[in-house]
Amino acid sequence: AISLSWQPPLRPNGRITDYLIYYTTDLHAEDIVWPVEGVEGSSLTTLIDNLTPDTTYYFKVQARNAKGKGPKSKAVKYVTPPAPQTETTGEQQEEGLTLSLPIIIGACVAIIVLISVFSLGIYCLCKRRAQPR
Repeated sequence: AISLSWQPPLRPNGRITDYLIYYTTDLHAEDIVWPVEGVEGSSLTTLIDNLTPDTTYYFKVQARNAKGKGPKSKAVKYVTPPAPQTETTGEQQEEGLTLSLPIIIGACVAIIVLISVFSLGIYCLCKRRAQPR
């Protein structure tokens, strides 16, 4: 989001009813295709939100009164900051590692126990067969 502020026209030619805020990412696009936000005439600020991170935007302001629209301001450039990096991913990876480590250790112990029991069983069978009857 960006908070925009502006000054009223030096010669407003009547009471300003509202301001039109035009914005775009393509400075060379025709004004007619720029999205527009309306702001009440008594306000000299507005918040434009839902902007894409790490993107260049251009803004123009135009006053309007009962007689019509005034000239648009020159375009002002603003680059939105990059999206914030969250530490959630690292925390989630650490948490996943913490949860899976006991499972891995348990599985290794179970395999060792199974191999030991199996080996002991084979040893006992072999020893039994080797004894004379």
